[in-house]
Amino acid sequence: MNQMLDPRLHPYKSDVAAKALEGQVTAETFVEGSLHRVTVPISDILSDQMGEARTSQALFGEIFMVYQTEGYWAWGQLLTDGYVGWISALDLVAADDKDATHLVAVPLTRATNTSIKVLGDGPIPMGARVRVIEPSISIEASSAAFSQTDAGAIPAHHLIPIASRSADWVKTAMQFAETPYVWGGRSALGLDCSALVQVALQQAGIGCPRDSDMQEAGVGKFFDRTDGLKRGDLAFWPGHVGIMVDSDTLFHANAYAMSTVAEPLTEVETRVGPARTFKRLNQ
Repeated sequence: MNQMLDPRLHPYKSDVAAKALEGQVTAETFVEGSLHRVTVPISDILSDQMGEARTSQALFGEIFMVYQTEGYWAWGQLLTDGYVGWISALDLVAADDKDATHLVAVPLTRATNTSIKVLGDGPIPMGARVRVIEPSISIEASSAAFSQTDAGAIPAHHLIPIASRSADWVKTAMQFAETPYVWGGRSALGLDCSALVQVALQQAGIGCPRDSDMQEAGVGKFFDRTDGLKRGDLAFWPGHVGIMVDSDTLFHANAYAMSTVAEPLTEVETRVGPARTFKRLNQ
């Protein structure tokens, strides 16, 4: 009965499952779940509680639906992209009815409450969701305007309203040049190939699933490469995705460079084989 549902996106295990899946999957218990908010800059999402298999990450302010807790661990689903896994319960707090108002719009920022000479909290990654309490305040030793948020005082120009969107998602992606390659990573401290695509598209207000196979199935439209490649096209291999920054150059986070780099598509294909498919966003 469970065979048609992807466990990465549908919260079910043999012992517990989401109430909404009752009748679709087999589990000992079905529960409604409870909404929680991520309170740390970055929290790993794991396939198990042992911490040996990071599959993704949750960012500050994102909402995580908890269906089960075991000790210091919580199992559930990140609502931003629907990804299912285990997360440290210490990184969560029960969500209130106050929505986030802004997104972090730079690869990394920091928060303070007194002076820029104080280290402050962070780094807080792009895509983190904060609630602005006071739009413009002054901070000691800086001429920049800061916004007081639920994460602390953050430079105002590092934030955009949630309703606003980045106009050029490829430019956003390229801000991650030389970011370390980290399996399951989703920030400028380290990310993987599909996270690079996801984070950049989300900043542009374009919904994007987490893994490359999901992106190949659900983002944009397939086209024949003989029609010509252009900026913003996505190239897919089994288990990998990259972004064309022009007709010849691929930008991607990869385990060969262990970094996020731009290189000729021909060199990538010589190394790993021809791209399986290409997709173009509906823009």
